[in-house]
This record gives sequence, structure tokens and C-alpha cells, in this order.
Amino acid sequence: MQTNHLIDLKELIDAAFEAVGCRMPVEVDENGLYVRDLIIELDGAEFLCFEAKNPERPLFTMEVNSLEDVAARTAIHILSGIISRAVNKS
Repeated sequence: MQTNHLIDLKELIDAAFEAVGCRMPVEVDENGLYVRDLIIELDGAEFLCFEAKNPERPLFTMEVNSLEDVAARTAIHILSGIISRAVNKS
């Protein structure tokens, strides 16, 4: 059951990236979902999102029934990082 929620979440994140013309690999296994520097795990009725550099403290938590919100927040976090790095390079 947990893997199904993660697969559904992956499809929504993929759709978000596709909507802005961004190809970003999103991987799923039995332990979680991985996109760039984020790790998303399912803990009971909540998604826990961690930055790889700080796996002890969740970046955010959201309920399982808010898949669209988790996907949007994840995509926005990743895209804002990409944009910030591009602007700071200029």
C-alpha cells in the first residue's frame, strides 16, 4: 500500500515538472521517493520530506490524503533551488 502512494506521488511530481518543461528524474523504491536532494518517506498517514543533507529533521510533513499538495510543494522546492542557483551564477 505504501508503495502505491509513493508511485501516485511520483506521477504527480513528474506531471508538475513536465508542465514547466523540466526533466527531472524521480525514483521510487520500497523505502521512499527520491528527487534531486529530497527524500520522501511514508510514515503511516503522513509523508515526511527530508533534505539529504539533514535526514534527522523533516523539511515538511503532510497527510497522505493531500497527494497534490505534497507534489506541488516538492516540485516548487526543487524548482526554486534551480532558479536561485541560476540567478546567483549570473
